[in-house]
Amino acid sequence: MKKIEIKKRYRLGKKDMQFVRKKIIDIYNPMNEPGETLEFASGGGYDFIIDRKNIVMIIKDNDYIITTRGAIFYRPEKKFVTVDMGAVKFVTNGADIMTPGIVNADSEIKKGDPTWIKDQEHNMPIATGITLLAGSELVESKTGKGIKSITHVGDPVWNIELS
Repeated sequence: MKKIEIKKRYRLGKKDMQFVRKKIIDIYNPMNEPGETLEFASGGGYDFIIDRKNIVMIIKDNDYIITTRGAIFYRPEKKFVTVDMGAVKFVTNGADIMTPGIVNADSEIKKGDPTWIKDQEHNMPIATGITLLAGSELVESKTGKGIKSITHVGDPVWNIELS
């Protein structure tokens, strides 16, 4: 597995911090709010947001995509997709999320939205991605891909060590 090393890391200025905090709150409505101090980091071709020594967001094509650790840390209430337990082993190995395994989704999700994926039994975050369909279509469709996987439990982003 490819290891990602952080090459650049710095504390965000007040204006950038307010912008990122607002993005996180507006997109995901987290139960645990972002910290007062956020950091920017980059490495391995990725740009990240760090909150209290957790890589919580990936910035990709101007999208702020929550990481799997970020979903565990913030406990968001929006932009979720629930998969059945049969899909979990595939999703946690980095597979894109196929619509037959999707049992529920936030109805406000639009095609192209960043989202986080949880398992049906424990409601625990297991992956994140970009939707290929709207929320209702993710549940109704029974063929094809529904979400392009971005991060998952145990991936190189998950394994970045921060001090």
